[in-house]
Amino acid sequence: MANKKKSQARRANGDGWIYQDGNQWRFKLAVGIDPATGKTRFRGGRASSHAEATESLRKLQADRLAGRVAATTKQTLGKYLEEWVENTIKPNHAASTYRQYRWIIDLHLVPHLGKKRIEDLRRPEVQKLIALKTTQAVQPRSAVGEAVKETTLSRNTLRLIRAVLHAAYNDAIRDGLATINPASFVELPKEAKKPPVSLKQTEAKKLMAVAAKGELPEFWLFLFLTGTRLGEACGLRWNDLDLKEKTARIQGQLQRVGGELRHLPGTKTNQVRELPLQADLVAGLRALQERQKAEGTSDPDGIVFLNPYGRRLGPKYVRDRLAELCKLAEVPVISPHKIRHTAATLALGATSDLHGVQKMLGHAQVSLTSNLYGHGTAEAQRRINDALWQMITPE
Repeated sequence: MANKKKSQARRANGDGWIYQDGNQWRFKLAVGIDPATGKTRFRGGRASSHAEATESLRKLQADRLAGRVAATTKQTLGKYLEEWVENTIKPNHAASTYRQYRWIIDLHLVPHLGKKRIEDLRRPEVQKLIALKTTQAVQPRSAVGEAVKETTLSRNTLRLIRAVLHAAYNDAIRDGLATINPASFVELPKEAKKPPVSLKQTEAKKLMAVAAKGELPEFWLFLFLTGTRLGEACGLRWNDLDLKEKTARIQGQLQRVGGELRHLPGTKTNQVRELPLQADLVAGLRALQERQKAEGTSDPDGIVFLNPYGRRLGPKYVRDRLAELCKLAEVPVISPHKIRHTAATLALGATSDLHGVQKMLGHAQVSLTSNLYGHGTAEAQRRINDALWQMITPE
């Protein structure tokens, strides 16, 4: 093979290199350090003339100064996401968050974008992926004995696809592997705003009447009266309760980690909140405590609510039992999370106390409570309006 003639022009340190390679000119510029190897990373290219190479190098230098250039790397997005979710998300986030991110990456991101080089992905390609996922058919999880209807991915799943990719690229930019975040400004399809699904007051009464005669009556009453998340209720411990003062401290949750249900400190929003307990619920909890002592039932972490076999309550077990109760009560079959929606909606309708319901639910901001349950506030305001009319209208 004939040797290529090379002629290199001297330049100041840090200004890059321009040299002739046969009939072409090459240019390259040091743009950073590889955090994994400690070696210098370069960007460069080819030009047909020395003048063209000089102009291209100047543009590359300007991009480097403006932070718009990343080092060329052969790393694929799939490989980066695999390392990112294991080394960044898994050790620093809740197990449920890790599982959710892992699901999004394995099922929705890697199959479509995994082979692309991390620095090459652009916003139009992410927007195209969202458009594709908008029409993807899925089979939702059904309640016990219910027929399953095929549907499409929820808007929340589409939002999560965008969010996971956006978070991963934020870290890639900090690592010098990318210069732009292709998930920025990606739009989700518009969706008509619907209030969260919940039971009406009459339906909630029918369901609680049936639940009171079955297993775990205290558990269902606790969910309805506190609006806690399922993991928070299942992770409640006896030392979180002050039955004398009639309060419960919500400061942990039950999560499945490695196939095992474990009690983990902290809540979804990392807020510890103290909730008042209604007198009948306190009486039920006292009775439950006495029954567990008499039967010799106990949990290593002092978990309050256990199934009839003395084991912790898993999400599937709770979901199946709730579906059975709904059918017995002849009310719409709801998920455990819809009990939280029902509690919030009924509480707002009865009291119009938005800040009180926010604290009950553990929302970080009252705007979130208002956006989700504004319909409940509207009902309360209507009753207030009617009451004022009665007060100021002449006899």
